[in-house]
Amino acid sequence: MGEEKYIRFMTDVNSESADKLIRIVDNVMRDGCSKKHLLIPSIEGSVFHAFFVKSF
Repeated sequence: MGEEKYIRFMTDVNSESADKLIRIVDNVMRDGCSKKHLLIPSIEGSVFHAFFVKSF
């Protein structure tokens, strides 16, 4: 079984934070991680950028 990673996204959702998160997830995927967990306890921010991250 491959490596397992947890990514905690604990900030308001906006264009800058969404871009950073996409880059982090992209790097984890590129590294060949077999199981990924994305934890997003954010309670404020842009709905548009939240849906963008979700669709990625």
